[in-house]
Amino acid sequence: MIVGYNFSRYENRHSPLRGTAIEGTFVNFYDWDNYTKQPNTSNGKLYDGDTTIYQNGTYIATRLRPTDDLSIILGARASDYKYNYDLEYVLTPNNNRNTQYRESGVVTPYAGVVYDLNDIHSVYASYTSIYKPQSVERCVPLVARDPGLRESVFQYIELLKNLTSTDQGGMYMSELKKKLLEGDNLLLVADIEQAYKEALIDLQDQLWGRIRTYREATYPDMPKPEDTASRDAIRNYYSKSRGNRQYGLYFALGAMAGFVYIELNHRFYFGYGIPEEAKASERENLHKLSDSIPGSSGKSTDLFWRFPEINIDLVTLPRDDLVTLRDPVKQQAIAEDLVDGMYALWVKGREFALNGR
Repeated sequence: MIVGYNFSRYENRHSPLRGTAIEGTFVNFYDWDNYTKQPNTSNGKLYDGDTTIYQNGTYIATRLRPTDDLSIILGARASDYKYNYDLEYVLTPNNNRNTQYRESGVVTPYAGVVYDLNDIHSVYASYTSIYKPQSVERCVPLVARDPGLRESVFQYIELLKNLTSTDQGGMYMSELKKKLLEGDNLLLVADIEQAYKEALIDLQDQLWGRIRTYREATYPDMPKPEDTASRDAIRNYYSKSRGNRQYGLYFALGAMAGFVYIELNHRFYFGYGIPEEAKASERENLHKLSDSIPGSSGKSTDLFWRFPEINIDLVTLPRDDLVTLRDPVKQQAIAEDLVDGMYALWVKGREFALNGR
C-alpha cells in the first residue's frame, strides 16, 4: 500500500505601468551598453493583477492478488483546489474585481485489473476519472476582456501541462467547445485569436528588425536593399488573401546580373535570384555559379538557396517553433545565420564576375 500527499502553490504578480512599452523592445547585441531603455514611470502604475492558485491532494493506492494469475490495482485521490485573482486599477477603481473559486475533497478514483494468460501475455482493463478545475472554463469570458487575467490564465494552463503532461485534450476540448457556444463566449474568444495574430505580427517584425540591424552593422559594404518586408506585408501574411507569402530583402550583385536575398515563404531562406527580364547568357552564368556551391536546399535545377539552421514553419507554427520565435536569442541566431549565408553568396558572386567566370 502507498499513501502520499502533495502540495503546489502558484503565484503571478503583474503590475504594468501606464504609457510605456519597454517589454519586447529590440536590442542590438553588437553596440549594446548593457543598459535597456529606461521606461517612462511618470504616468504611474496601470493596475495590480495578482493570481494565486493552491492545489493539494492526498492519495492512496494498493495492489491485491486474489490468485496467482489475477492482480487488482485500486487507488484514489482527494483533491483541494483554491483559485484567487485580484485586480485593482489605480485610476478606475470601479473596474476592480476579485475572482475566487474553491473546491475541496474532490475524489478521483481509479482501478485496474491484470490477468496473466500465460508467462508471456496478459490482459488489462482500467477505469479512472480526471479532476479538472472548473475555474479554467469560467475564466473564458474574463480572459478575453482583460490582458492581465489573460496572461495569468495562459501561464496557469502552461503550468497544468507541465504538471500533468497533458494538453487538456479529448474530453476537456469537448467540454470547452460546449462552453464556447454559450452566450457570447465565442465572440470573446475571437478577440483572443486576434490578439494572438497581433503578437505573431510583432514577433516576425522583431525578427526582420534583427536581420536588418545585423546586416547593416556587420556588412556595410553591401548595397542598399529592396526591402518588401514591411509591417503591412507581415500583417497581410497572416490574412487569408492569396499571393501574400513572399517578401524579403533583395541585394543586387552589381558585378553580374542577379541578386541575393533573404525571403519568407512559409519559412525563412536565403539564396540567389535573377530578374525575369535577364538574358539567357546571364541566367546561364548565375546557374554556373550556383552549381559550384554545395549545400543547397533546393533541386539541382534551382538556383542556390538554403534554409537557416534553425528552420521554423510560420504557417502551421507548431509549439516548438512558437517557443523558438518568442526567444530573442534564437531570433538573433536565425538572423545571423541568414545574413552570414547571404553575404557569403554575395561575395562569391562578385568574385565570380571579377575572375572572368
